[in-house]
Amino acid sequence: MIGEDDVTPPGNARLRDRLHSRQRGQVLALFALGLTVFIGAAALTIDFGVWLSVRRDYQNAVDPAVLAGAAFLTRPLSDTTVCGSPKDLCARRATWQYLDQQLGLGLTSGQLNTYAALNTAPAGQLHTPNGGGPDFTIWVDTPPSAAGAASAESTVRNSSGVMFARVERQNPAFMARIFGVLENEVSAWATAGVFPSRWAVITLRRGRGGTEIDAGPANTTDIKLAGTNSRLNVIDGDVGGNWGMKLTAGSQLRIGSSTGDPAAVYLIDYQSCGNSCWNAGDITDLAGNDLSPVYPPSGAKRLPGFISDPNYAPPPGASWPTTCSTPCGTAAAQIPKGLSTTTSGPNRFDLVVRASDPGSVTGNTCSPDSPVAGPGWYEDITVAQDRCLIFRGNVQRTNIFDPTTQTYIPQTQQPGIVYITGTFNINNQALVVGDGVTIVFRGDASFSPNRGVMDLNRGLADPTVGEEKYGAWTTKGQSSWTWNGSQYDYRTGWNPAADGRGVAIYVLKPAQYGTSDADGTDVIQVNAFSGLAWLGVTYAPNDNVQIAGQPNHDGIGQLISWTFTFNGSTVVTQTFDGPDEGQPYLIEPCVLVGGACQ
Repeated sequence: MIGEDDVTPPGNARLRDRLHSRQRGQVLALFALGLTVFIGAAALTIDFGVWLSVRRDYQNAVDPAVLAGAAFLTRPLSDTTVCGSPKDLCARRATWQYLDQQLGLGLTSGQLNTYAALNTAPAGQLHTPNGGGPDFTIWVDTPPSAAGAASAESTVRNSSGVMFARVERQNPAFMARIFGVLENEVSAWATAGVFPSRWAVITLRRGRGGTEIDAGPANTTDIKLAGTNSRLNVIDGDVGGNWGMKLTAGSQLRIGSSTGDPAAVYLIDYQSCGNSCWNAGDITDLAGNDLSPVYPPSGAKRLPGFISDPNYAPPPGASWPTTCSTPCGTAAAQIPKGLSTTTSGPNRFDLVVRASDPGSVTGNTCSPDSPVAGPGWYEDITVAQDRCLIFRGNVQRTNIFDPTTQTYIPQTQQPGIVYITGTFNINNQALVVGDGVTIVFRGDASFSPNRGVMDLNRGLADPTVGEEKYGAWTTKGQSSWTWNGSQYDYRTGWNPAADGRGVAIYVLKPAQYGTSDADGTDVIQVNAFSGLAWLGVTYAPNDNVQIAGQPNHDGIGQLISWTFTFNGSTVVTQTFDGPDEGQPYLIEPCVLVGGACQ
């Protein structure tokens, strides 16, 4: 049988062989090209993976490094710290030290000090690590803007109290060298700040679906200033709220520092929205300068997270019930029934200073013949117009008007604690003073002074003493009084930073006396032209505090409440006197939403 090839002309056979040979050559060329692309892609993939891993290593170095530095940036920034230098220098040194350990820079102590002293843009700092190799370029600066263009990506580059670090290095290629790619720049950067904690005013309630607790102006939120020409001055502390803020037309919040350090309003819902919350220019520094350019665009800052209740412990026995005719157990014995001046019922322990009683207001103090009450549990307290009442922390009088009946309280009684379960009413031009005293209210009590003033822990009860200027109970859960074997004495050498700050007013949480109130209590309701002038913390974490103040309403300490409303066409000043114990937190890199880190 004759095959096809046997009849193919010789010229066609040669053509076919050439075609087959050409096809084999094309396949080989395409294979070589595909192999080159594959090897190139693999090379770049391998090197890119290495660079990503290196970048993660650098990020793992700069993140904790800026946290270590930011821990020093507490206010006042002008103070020195345990490192014996200004805080910004200490912060940079701590950041450099951490980078030195993590990147193996091999810096000496002298070099760390030298680099920490530098805070200029834009060159950064160069160092060849031990053993040679490419140079690192490292910027360590506070504020971040001091690093120049290196911090251009930061959204907080102009903020004081923020630590910035950036690490760059040319890292060699491996597989990609066959394509002429010898190295690639790998960098990582981070910023860290201190979670604000220098709170002069805190509101703890978290908004629930936009539904507000009070029935005030539309869109009222947890911090509210109402009334034309109302102004709250906050000095040396921040204002913080777990929801939003409302400043009605004509009211103003001024915030700043006597040392020149930054202060701010921190809110979860921090954007201004015109008449529904506040307008640009309503939040100013103490000189009245608009803070919108400093904290754009609204003048307030976004709170990094919800503020937690400090959970200051109540004095022993403060939560015991009011139905006992005798003290209700060991804890209750520490707050016995106060000596009553009325007998309106078997379980009522009322303290009443009448208009006909001795004692009067002299300037901002009480006359020497004013009545003196000791610590203990009272139901209702009433002070008549123009009368005075003095609370003393370590004595009790059988007759509050008769000094000859005065004795020291026993060791079994909690000194300085005045526990109120009913109504505390201070009438027009009346004055209540007390030193080394903490006023404790049950959440179902009422404190509504009517044009009167309560002045606590400022040396007015007995100007000759001058020492009892902290509340009887402290934020560290201890007393500022000590037993000397025969009587309680006010502690000398009191250290608020170590021992806690004194509490002036403590409003018990509903849960602390066996009930609940989801919308908060309404104990502190200071009426128009009434005033509080106190040294120490006002701790009312579940109370809707409302103050319609007067110029005498000036506080030194901290106000912690559920919500806070300030009414009245007047100026009130709140000064913070406590330590700044902020915790560092990582700010960036972050996810940007509307130009701000989330």
